[in-house]
Amino acid sequence: MVATRVKETATTTGTGNFTLAGAVTGCRTFAVAYGTNFRFTYVIEGTSEWESGLGYLSASTTLVREQIYQNSAGTTSALSFSAGTKNVYMALTDRSIIQPPRGWQNVSTKGVPSAHISASTPSATQSAGSDKMRLTPFELRFPMVATGLRVEVTTATASSKGRMALYENKSNGLPGNIIVETGNIDTTTTGLKTGTFTAKFIHPGTYWSACAQDLSGVVFRRYSQGAFRGSIAGGNTSTAAHDSGINHSLTGGWTTLPTADPTGSVLDDSSGCLFINLVGDII
Repeated sequence: MVATRVKETATTTGTGNFTLAGAVTGCRTFAVAYGTNFRFTYVIEGTSEWESGLGYLSASTTLVREQIYQNSAGTTSALSFSAGTKNVYMALTDRSIIQPPRGWQNVSTKGVPSAHISASTPSATQSAGSDKMRLTPFELRFPMVATGLRVEVTTATASSKGRMALYENKSNGLPGNIIVETGNIDTTTTGLKTGTFTAKFIHPGTYWSACAQDLSGVVFRRYSQGAFRGSIAGGNTSTAAHDSGINHSLTGGWTTLPTADPTGSVLDDSSGCLFINLVGDII
């Protein structure tokens, strides 16, 4: 969200969080404009030092510098500011002006679908295999700060667990390095299951969502046959690319997800591409 007339001063030094000292005349504080735990783009500007990035308020006057875009030192690391008064303000960047379409504002609770479907809720289900991981390609059209992955369990199994992960997409269209991995999810009961991880900035692009399971018998929500087009959060469907997923056998057991290049048999929309949501804040 872009807000206007948001500008405060600060005297913080170093590379850590900034303590905001109040709005300059005629402007608003970040707390008034955004509240806490909402991501926004910012600029910190001293006499000869500056930094732009993505941040949020952990408290009404505490700015967390979460992702550094650029700074006066020519790096993407948090700048070590020297003594003196700085101006801290919201500013447009090439990342802050990309806006999601109407209806996508509530992703903190609803999640971002990791692929387009033709109906509002997929009706098909898919049984999971023991020590198997199913990967589904998708295209993220907007930058977001992701905090988790979500899947729906439709049939539970006693004493079972799962976990989820997000993988890069390689130039050959196959999954590459792991980006983030959730903790365990409880699949002993049905319903939506969210696995969380430390907030991670995700650029627009193609990725693979993955869900691993320790025991057979657990059934997940998947794409209805004919509905899967491994493209798109809030955009047009594409039938030309990424029509299939991958079923990967976890040779080291379900708790050891591969760090790179998971391979396996091909899955299509009729044989197991799970409906997994990427949860977080679109920015």
